[in-house]
Amino acid sequence: MSAVPAADGNPEELEALLPDIVQAVRAACWHYGVDQSQIQDFYHEIILLLIEDDYRRLRSFRGDSSRETWLTAIARHYVGGHVARQKKATSLDEIPVDRVVCNPTQEDELIAEEQAGELVEAVSLLTGRDQQLFALLRRDDLNLGGHRNGDGNQN
Repeated sequence: MSAVPAADGNPEELEALLPDIVQAVRAACWHYGVDQSQIQDFYHEIILLLIEDDYRRLRSFRGDSSRETWLTAIARHYVGGHVARQKKATSLDEIPVDRVVCNPTQEDELIAEEQAGELVEAVSLLTGRDQQLFALLRRDDLNLGGHRNGDGNQN
């Protein structure tokens, strides 16, 4: 394989690289699972990166690998850094409350005990026949594993 000449860092050289930059950015976005709608933004940001400081980064190409490999490495590094910064910057306001808040187990137990006491008290106010009916319904529900849909049929 013949050596690829080092970059001079001029506008014509950059213009010749534009199709390769697009491919490198697409590959990097695919690699990191970034939404494809961001390709154009990354494309422009990487072009700016290559031309800043009088084409310093473009001139840093020494020809140790192909230009495509070099551009892919730059794009992956840039997109990967962006993804890492995005993950760190998740706002608490964006997280649903139910994922953050959970009731302590002790509180759940106390609520269940309170509800069971209220149920016993309510059943004691029923007539004898209604109490028997309730006991039968409760037994059937427990035997079925409590899996009933809204119309009373077992799921």
